[in-house]
Amino acid sequence: MYGILKDARQWPVVLNLILELGQGSNDVLALLLGEFVAMAANAAVHIIDCAGEAALVRRRVGRYRGQFCGQSQSSKPPTNLWVQMPNDPVDLLDTPNGASLCTTPFFRASSAAMSLDSLINRSEPTWWSLLRKDPHKTLAQSLYRSRGQNIPAGSSGLKVVCISDTHNTKPNVPPGDLLIHAGDFTQSGTLKELQAQIDWLTSLPHQHKVAIAGNHDLVLDSTTQAAAEGRHLINWGSVIYLENESTVCHFAGGRKLTIHGNPLTRRHGNWCFQYSSTADVFSSTVPEDTDVLITHSPPSFHLDLGGLGDWNLLREVWRVRPMLHVFGHIHAAHGTENAIFDSFQVRYESLYHRSEGFVSLVQMVLLLLFQKLFGSRPSRTITTFVNAASVGGLKDNLVREPIVVYI
Repeated sequence: MYGILKDARQWPVVLNLILELGQGSNDVLALLLGEFVAMAANAAVHIIDCAGEAALVRRRVGRYRGQFCGQSQSSKPPTNLWVQMPNDPVDLLDTPNGASLCTTPFFRASSAAMSLDSLINRSEPTWWSLLRKDPHKTLAQSLYRSRGQNIPAGSSGLKVVCISDTHNTKPNVPPGDLLIHAGDFTQSGTLKELQAQIDWLTSLPHQHKVAIAGNHDLVLDSTTQAAAEGRHLINWGSVIYLENESTVCHFAGGRKLTIHGNPLTRRHGNWCFQYSSTADVFSSTVPEDTDVLITHSPPSFHLDLGGLGDWNLLREVWRVRPMLHVFGHIHAAHGTENAIFDSFQVRYESLYHRSEGFVSLVQMVLLLLFQKLFGSRPSRTITTFVNAASVGGLKDNLVREPIVVYI
């Protein structure tokens, strides 16, 4: 880790990893950031010329870290040292020769001993650990997914291959009628990265290839400097690119699919195609005749790690009810689900959205028993959700196979 921090350009990468690992736990997040600050101070000697200035940075960091780990008599953190976190105002720690360290506030850390390396290399949480953490939501999700797995998948002969969040990787893509990429072609958003991904997609044999951008694809966002310098140079080849628009794809036998794409995700860091957490950017934006919806953001409570998706996007899916909704963004939530838009799904989503807990869980059990005992059949309107994130694992070192569905 120290070697990585010698290169200041790698600091945002490490910070993003720390923020992802600490998500959902202020104590874990604070401790991780505390460790990062300490290591950054040691590495600062490589980017600050004057040894005396580097020592000043170390002294400030040591004082700051001690306060947040219970090692200092002082109860107030220094006001001139911060650690950068997404969405917060940025301040700077200035040194006498003009060098600066980016900054923003962070939380009080736990005093429990915890190794940074052990946190980075920790295993994925088990079902039992999730059950202990939140029994109502874990059981509700298990019930919902078990019901969805028993719904027979329809097939009209149209094979749709779904990928997303390739981040410069090239997974082994099987042949099909339609190939969908739900954004995050690149890691850094450069023209070179994007064009390499497009050229790879163009080389594949699918009759139609439809793609949208993700929050990493800076060169595609017209508001960014990267787009001003390179967007006009992109050669899309045989790939249809959608940005808040629709296209109609025609297939053999007279079949056609209306496909709508939207790249927006909730703001996280200094990326692109983002909106504030209070904004409603999805309501009444999807045409009612849409067969396939492609978004980078997931809808709330469906393949989004229990609520990281967008509630208004979920409401839009309820309104339009496309046959297929493909998305990504949340790498760890990769998979498929079926939505039936019935009272069982209402209770499941209410449990998460309104935190109705035990009451909604009991209602879900009763509804499921009723359907099994009396043979209640689901409505004909079924939407298949696909989180097609290609990279995964704790450090995104896993490249998954594409998801294939038939519609």
